Amino acid sequence: MESTRYLTNLKILSYYELYQRGHISINMIALELNVSWKRVDEIFTKFKETSDIKEKPREGRPPIVTDRMKRNIILFVKKNRKSSLIDIKTHLKLDITTVTIAKILKEEGLQVYTTKKNFYIPNEAQQARLDTAQKWLKLDITFWNRIIWSDECNVVYDGPHDKIKLWRYQTESRIPEDFETSQKFGKCSIGVWACFMANGTRRIDFFNGRVNAEQYIDILKKNMIPVFNSKRGKYRPIFQQDNAPCHKAKITMDFLKKSGIEVLYWPPYSPDINPIENVWALIKKKIIKENFVINNQKDLVLCVEKLFYDIDDETLKNLSDSVPNRLKELIDNQGLWVNA
Repeated sequence: MESTRYLTNLKILSYYELYQRGHISINMIALELNVSWKRVDEIFTKFKETSDIKEKPREGRPPIVTDRMKRNIILFVKKNRKSSLIDIKTHLKLDITTVTIAKILKEEGLQVYTTKKNFYIPNEAQQARLDTAQKWLKLDITFWNRIIWSDECNVVYDGPHDKIKLWRYQTESRIPEDFETSQKFGKCSIGVWACFMANGTRRIDFFNGRVNAEQYIDILKKNMIPVFNSKRGKYRPIFQQDNAPCHKAKITMDFLKKSGIEVLYWPPYSPDINPIENVWALIKKKIIKENFVINNQKDLVLCVEKLFYDIDDETLKNLSDSVPNRLKELIDNQGLWVNA
């Protein structure tokens, strides 16, 4: 099937004899056929020189991206998994767009994945986690509604994030072992302790540096004990804490026992089944996303405190209710990490 362009050229050529005899001008032909005068002139000139108006096949623009360039891009990314598209373009001095670079990497099977550091879990800890999950899975939701979830966290502004982006093949492990997945320093940081229950009850406190057993007991007296005492009744609260040294210290355990507080056994290496970890994630995400004016530690404390109390009760209820699903996933993973 002849192209529209070629058919138009034939129409132009049909006026060639009239043009040669002087009965019609190029401008008049162009006006009648609704084409440019330049195109009419080109067709007539070409026919006069070659007795033909067929266009030769075009070779087209030579490809910008060579096979060698592709190999260099892929090799660079394999060695520098955290590189951005701009980094790749700058380092290799490429005269192509970042969109083209991304397309090359996608064709190779390399894509950007957001990763979160998964901690190494020893075999003994895996088994302890598995045994605990199998026992806990028999408990109903009313049990988890009684738990006072607690934890400490270090919140850093303009600094470390527990998630990074890196290039990897889909067939590779979630986080290759030789990749460091966190930054180390920031503009300012603050230690945070918090607790919450499924009904939305919550408390937060702040500290500097590492917490020893005495400081931890002070935090519990000021924050957790009031929460515990406010919920006395048929279903007394159960306090959850992990196995940090200040938590398991003898003076801490003696204090909790004398205070009549039941402490939930917590398996080792198990932050992934504690829903308060998601609270930290929500706060850190908001700090990164929102344009908070944070110039010092005091500003950071006020920001974190506000974000903590802004979390709606329904979100906290959903987090607490998610524990059975975390346990099921842990069992499916044979005691390994849960992507809560």
